[in-house]
Amino acid sequence: MKLALLFIALFISACASHGPEQKKRGEHRPFSEMKGGCENYALDLKRDLALWDESPAELQANLNAEPLPLEKRVKLELQTNTDFLVQPEKTFDLKGPAYAGVVKFNPPESGVYRVSMGERVWLDVIEVQTKKALQAKRFEMQTKCPKIFKTVEFELESGKEYALQISSVPNKNTHVLITKVK
Repeated sequence: MKLALLFIALFISACASHGPEQKKRGEHRPFSEMKGGCENYALDLKRDLALWDESPAELQANLNAEPLPLEKRVKLELQTNTDFLVQPEKTFDLKGPAYAGVVKFNPPESGVYRVSMGERVWLDVIEVQTKKALQAKRFEMQTKCPKIFKTVEFELESGKEYALQISSVPNKNTHVLITKVK
Protein backbone atom coordinates (compact mmCIF):
# COMPACT_ATOMS: atom_id res chain seq x y z
CA MET A 1 0.00 0.00 0.00
CA LYS A 2 2.80 2.40 0.94
CA LEU A 3 4.55 1.57 -2.33
CA ALA A 4 1.39 2.34 -4.32
CA LEU A 5 0.98 5.68 -2.53
CA LEU A 6 4.62 6.50 -3.22
CA PHE A 7 4.13 5.82 -6.95
CA ILE A 8 0.97 7.95 -7.01
CA ALA A 9 2.77 10.82 -5.23
CA LEU A 10 5.71 10.61 -7.66
CA PHE A 11 3.34 10.56 -10.64
CA ILE A 12 1.41 13.60 -9.40
CA SER A 13 4.66 15.44 -8.68
CA ALA A 14 6.02 14.67 -12.15
CA CYS A 15 2.80 15.82 -13.84
CA ALA A 16 2.60 19.00 -11.78
CA SER A 17 6.22 19.95 -12.46
CA HIS A 18 6.02 19.19 -16.19
CA GLY A 19 3.02 21.44 -16.89
CA PRO A 20 4.43 24.74 -15.56
CA GLU A 21 7.91 23.98 -16.95
CA GLN A 22 6.45 23.48 -20.41
CA LYS A 23 4.44 26.70 -20.06
CA LYS A 24 7.55 28.54 -18.81
CA ARG A 25 9.56 27.44 -21.84
CA GLY A 26 6.68 28.61 -24.04
CA GLU A 27 6.70 25.54 -26.26
CA HIS A 28 3.06 25.87 -27.18
CA ARG A 29 0.47 28.10 -25.60
CA PRO A 30 -3.19 27.17 -25.88
CA PHE A 31 -4.69 28.49 -29.13
CA SER A 32 -7.19 30.48 -27.07
CA GLU A 33 -4.23 32.64 -25.93
CA MET A 34 -3.08 33.29 -29.50
CA LYS A 35 -5.78 35.65 -30.74
CA GLY A 36 -4.34 38.96 -29.55
CA GLY A 37 -2.13 41.73 -30.88
CA CYS A 38 1.67 42.02 -31.01
CA GLU A 39 1.78 42.96 -27.31
CA ASN A 40 0.24 39.58 -26.39
CA TYR A 41 3.25 37.47 -27.42
CA ALA A 42 4.71 35.59 -24.46
CA LEU A 43 8.02 35.39 -26.35
CA ASP A 44 10.21 38.50 -26.29
CA LEU A 45 9.79 39.81 -29.86
CA LYS A 46 10.92 43.43 -29.29
CA ARG A 47 14.00 43.05 -31.51
CA ASP A 48 12.08 41.08 -34.14
CA LEU A 49 9.30 43.68 -34.29
CA ALA A 50 11.90 46.47 -34.64
CA LEU A 51 13.59 44.59 -37.51
CA TRP A 52 10.15 44.07 -39.08
CA ASP A 53 9.72 47.84 -39.33
CA GLU A 54 12.82 48.20 -41.54
CA SER A 55 12.53 48.13 -45.35
CA PRO A 56 12.47 44.52 -46.58
CA ALA A 57 14.84 42.84 -48.99
CA GLU A 58 13.13 41.07 -51.90
CA LEU A 59 13.77 37.52 -53.07
CA GLN A 60 12.17 34.86 -55.24
CA ALA A 61 11.43 31.76 -53.20
CA ASN A 62 13.05 28.95 -55.16
CA LEU A 63 15.99 26.63 -54.53
CA ASN A 64 18.15 28.40 -57.12
CA ALA A 65 17.78 31.82 -55.50
CA GLU A 66 20.48 33.39 -53.37
CA PRO A 67 20.30 32.35 -49.70
CA LEU A 68 17.75 34.07 -47.51
CA PRO A 69 19.45 36.81 -45.45
CA LEU A 70 19.08 36.50 -41.69
CA GLU A 71 18.27 39.32 -39.28
CA LYS A 72 16.40 41.13 -42.10
CA ARG A 73 12.73 41.03 -43.11
CA VAL A 74 12.40 39.61 -46.61
CA LYS A 75 9.50 39.92 -49.03
CA LEU A 76 9.33 36.55 -50.79
CA GLU A 77 7.75 36.06 -54.20
CA LEU A 78 5.99 32.70 -54.24
CA GLN A 79 4.66 30.41 -57.00
CA THR A 80 1.61 28.21 -57.43
CA ASN A 81 3.80 25.22 -58.37
CA THR A 82 6.75 24.43 -56.13
CA ASP A 83 9.13 21.50 -55.88
CA PHE A 84 9.43 20.76 -52.17
CA LEU A 85 12.42 18.98 -50.66
CA VAL A 86 9.99 17.20 -48.33
CA GLN A 87 6.22 17.13 -48.72
CA PRO A 88 4.66 19.60 -46.23
CA GLU A 89 3.27 17.92 -43.14
CA LYS A 90 0.06 19.93 -43.36
CA THR A 91 -1.78 22.31 -45.69
CA PHE A 92 -4.65 24.71 -45.20
CA ASP A 93 -7.75 24.78 -47.40
CA LEU A 94 -7.86 28.12 -49.17
CA LYS A 95 -10.76 29.56 -51.18
CA GLY A 96 -8.46 30.79 -53.98
CA PRO A 97 -5.06 29.76 -55.32
CA ALA A 98 -2.41 28.58 -52.88
CA TYR A 99 1.14 29.87 -53.21
CA ALA A 100 4.32 28.27 -51.94
CA GLY A 101 8.09 28.53 -52.08
CA VAL A 102 11.37 27.07 -50.89
CA VAL A 103 14.45 29.15 -50.10
CA LYS A 104 17.77 28.12 -48.57
CA PHE A 105 19.57 29.80 -45.69
CA ASN A 106 22.76 29.26 -43.69
CA PRO A 107 23.00 30.04 -39.97
CA PRO A 108 26.42 31.58 -39.18
CA GLU A 109 26.50 30.01 -35.71
CA SER A 110 24.72 27.20 -33.90
CA GLY A 111 21.77 28.01 -31.67
CA VAL A 112 18.06 28.67 -31.60
CA TYR A 113 16.66 30.62 -34.54
CA ARG A 114 13.20 32.14 -34.84
CA VAL A 115 11.28 32.06 -38.14
CA SER A 116 8.58 34.75 -38.12
CA MET A 117 5.89 35.13 -40.77
CA GLY A 118 3.59 38.03 -41.53
CA GLU A 119 0.51 35.90 -42.22
CA ARG A 120 -1.01 32.46 -41.75
CA VAL A 121 1.16 29.94 -43.61
CA TRP A 122 2.43 26.44 -43.10
CA LEU A 123 6.20 26.37 -42.74
CA ASP A 124 8.83 23.67 -42.44
CA VAL A 125 12.57 23.97 -41.90
CA ILE A 126 14.44 21.22 -43.72
CA GLU A 127 18.07 20.17 -43.34
CA VAL A 128 19.04 20.16 -47.04
CA GLN A 129 21.65 17.39 -47.00
CA THR A 130 19.47 14.84 -45.18
CA LYS A 131 16.13 16.20 -46.43
CA LYS A 132 14.85 15.89 -42.88
CA ALA A 133 12.19 18.24 -41.51
CA LEU A 134 13.20 19.70 -38.15
CA GLN A 135 10.98 19.57 -35.09
CA ALA A 136 10.02 23.03 -33.84
CA LYS A 137 11.17 23.89 -30.31
CA ARG A 138 8.58 26.58 -29.69
CA PHE A 139 5.61 28.02 -31.54
CA GLU A 140 3.41 31.01 -30.97
CA MET A 141 1.09 33.22 -32.99
CA GLN A 142 -1.06 36.27 -32.37
CA THR A 143 -3.73 36.50 -35.06
CA LYS A 144 -4.36 40.24 -34.60
CA CYS A 145 -0.70 41.31 -34.77
CA PRO A 146 -0.39 43.26 -38.07
CA LYS A 147 3.33 42.51 -38.31
CA ILE A 148 4.29 39.04 -37.07
CA PHE A 149 1.38 36.62 -37.32
CA LYS A 150 3.35 33.57 -36.18
CA THR A 151 6.82 32.68 -34.99
CA VAL A 152 8.45 29.26 -34.73
CA GLU A 153 11.80 28.44 -33.11
CA PHE A 154 14.25 25.78 -34.31
CA GLU A 155 17.63 24.53 -33.07
CA LEU A 156 20.08 24.98 -35.98
CA GLU A 157 23.76 24.13 -36.50
CA SER A 158 26.35 26.28 -38.24
CA GLY A 159 27.94 24.68 -41.29
CA LYS A 160 24.65 23.07 -42.33
CA GLU A 161 22.41 24.34 -45.10
CA TYR A 162 18.69 24.62 -44.37
CA ALA A 163 15.65 25.28 -46.51
CA LEU A 164 12.57 27.17 -45.43
CA GLN A 165 9.50 25.65 -47.08
CA ILE A 166 6.39 27.82 -47.06
CA SER A 167 3.02 26.56 -48.25
CA SER A 168 -0.71 27.29 -48.07
CA VAL A 169 -0.18 31.01 -48.62
CA PRO A 170 -3.19 32.93 -50.01
CA ASN A 171 -1.00 35.69 -51.53
CA LYS A 172 1.74 35.72 -54.16
CA ASN A 173 4.05 37.56 -51.76
CA THR A 174 4.71 36.97 -48.08
CA HIS A 175 7.13 38.36 -45.52
CA VAL A 176 9.59 36.36 -43.42
CA LEU A 177 12.20 37.22 -40.80
CA ILE A 178 14.74 34.75 -39.42
CA THR A 179 16.60 35.86 -36.28
CA LYS A 180 18.94 34.23 -33.82
CA VAL A 181 17.39 34.09 -30.37
CA LYS A 182 19.68 36.04 -28.03
